[in-house]
Amino acid sequence: MLQKVLANKPLSVLALLCLAGGIATLGYFILLIRAADDSADWPSTTGKLVKCRVAKHRSSSVGGRYGQSSLGETVAYDLDMEYEYEVAGVAHRGRRFNFGPHTGDRDYWSEKAKKYCAGRSAEVYYNPRVPEESVLETEGGEENYIFILMGLGFLGFGLYCAVQLFRERAA
Repeated sequence: MLQKVLANKPLSVLALLCLAGGIATLGYFILLIRAADDSADWPSTTGKLVKCRVAKHRSSSVGGRYGQSSLGETVAYDLDMEYEYEVAGVAHRGRRFNFGPHTGDRDYWSEKAKKYCAGRSAEVYYNPRVPEESVLETEGGEENYIFILMGLGFLGFGLYCAVQLFRERAA
C-alpha cells in the first residue's frame, strides 16, 4: 500500500511538506503565545538600554502570473536592541523586546525606539525560573494567532492531500 501511495511522488512530497510545515508552525507559535502569556506574570527589575534601533528584515519570494515570473520582496520591522539588568546580584543581557512577530509597520517600531532610546533605563521583565530570559514589554502574543491559522491551513491541506493519495491508491 505504501508503495502505491509513493507512486504519486509530487503529491506525496507536497502532503509531507504541508504536514511538517503545519506542525512546525503550530508548535513554534503556540510556544510564543504561551511565553507571552507567562511573561505577564514575570517580576521586573530596572535595566539599562545599551542599544535600540529599528531593524529592517527582508524576505524574497518568487511568484508568477500568466507565464511571467517575478521576484517579490516582503519587508518587516522590529527592534534590534540590547539591555543590561541584574537579578539577585547577577548581571544579565537581554535582546528580546516582546514575544510578538515582526510587522510591516515601520512607524510603530519607530515610536517604540523613541521610547527605548539607548542609555535610558527601562523596566525589564524576566523569567524567575530562567533569569536570562527577559522582555521589555509583556504583550505581543496576540499577534501570533494569525500564524496559528496559517499552521492549521498547512496542516489541513497536508491532510487533504494525504487522504486524496490514500483514496486514489485504494481504488
